[in-house]
Amino acid sequence: MVNCVIRQTHVMVVVLGLHILFGSPAGCCPVTSLSRPEETSVTLNTGYKSTAATDIHLVEWYYNERELIMRYYPGSKSVIQPAYEGRVKFDDNAFSLELMNIKRNDSGLYHCKITEEKPFCAGFSLSVFESISEKKVTSTAQITSPASLLILTAVVLGCFPIKK
Repeated sequence: MVNCVIRQTHVMVVVLGLHILFGSPAGCCPVTSLSRPEETSVTLNTGYKSTAATDIHLVEWYYNERELIMRYYPGSKSVIQPAYEGRVKFDDNAFSLELMNIKRNDSGLYHCKITEEKPFCAGFSLSVFESISEKKVTSTAQITSPASLLILTAVVLGCFPIKK
């Protein structure tokens, strides 16, 4: 059990592998960890379920807690901040956000705040790693007789995500 009193601050706590964002607009917000290679797309799906879209007043997506990505008022168009135009797509049915052609500096914490009678929040911790677009293999071999030992050395350039 975690007891906390937090005012106007944001703290991320990891308890038994579960990420929880405290101080989010909805109180305690579960955070899903995602890992993707550069130059791909990722969809941040809130999993939000509503019986009527008219209950929702506002949907907002943020990057690293303070940077507004986009804002959506049901019944009108979504407003995407200039820095994200052409880089994100918003689904106004599922309230998911697709990040396109991601780069390593897109790594960070994303969260969606849905304002209605009972506020809802979904968080995502995104790690973007260098993609392996080219593999380079080098080898050295010298055969002097049929019984000679052949040694091959392979070097793969790039980064791999570490699975825990």
